[in-house]
Amino acid sequence: MPLRREPRQFFSRRPIIKPARVLIDFDGTITLSDSVDALLSTFASPEWLIVEQDWEEGLIGSAECMSRQARLIRGKPEDLNRFIDSVELDDAARDVVEVCHATGIAFAIASDGYDIVIDGVLERLGIACPSFSNTLRPCGADRWELLSPHAQASCRSRAGTCKCALAEAGGAIVIGDGKSDFCVAERAEHVFAKGRLAQHCRERGISHTEITCLGEIVKPLAAMLRQASTAAQASMEYR
Repeated sequence: MPLRREPRQFFSRRPIIKPARVLIDFDGTITLSDSVDALLSTFASPEWLIVEQDWEEGLIGSAECMSRQARLIRGKPEDLNRFIDSVELDDAARDVVEVCHATGIAFAIASDGYDIVIDGVLERLGIACPSFSNTLRPCGADRWELLSPHAQASCRSRAGTCKCALAEAGGAIVIGDGKSDFCVAERAEHVFAKGRLAQHCRERGISHTEITCLGEIVKPLAAMLRQASTAAQASMEYR
């Protein structure tokens, strides 16, 4: 059984990264738990935990960490498809996307996770929106490799997906839960934070709204985006 979608084309040229006003993380934010850790626990050799520890201790960046871990995965495409179908989601994810669409504010999923998981989840939700992540690509009957088309050499986090490059300078609303959101949260207009990101914001004195699920942000996000949309229209009329 083939993967649901053909692998993304990343050899022709570097993808054009367009700024987004709202950036939402995927693992632990749209999903209820970290799908990368769950996939590795299911399909990778235990060595992935050693690599993970190197990343936690700051010895390697997440791009290198995930590339090394991907090489430890053993599973056929149909096995990964079944896993993707089992990933549990936050029911309010669709509501957040609809709020962004209704106000015409640029929106994107920004993740240091795997594209095939994100694509499968978006298909289940019936959501069409831009997403930026690592590419997990089959390279044999049950072997995999990882490519990071949205990495940046200047990324302070050494991430597979540089979220700061996806955000408008000082103007993004960030929704996230983990370490991959630390850097972009420090320069965001506003942060909706859960988990480790909320702890990071408290420790660093970063203004944020602490949440436990996406349902808690639908109304305040809608109010923020309506205000931003109104201000943008007024600015256009003034010009």
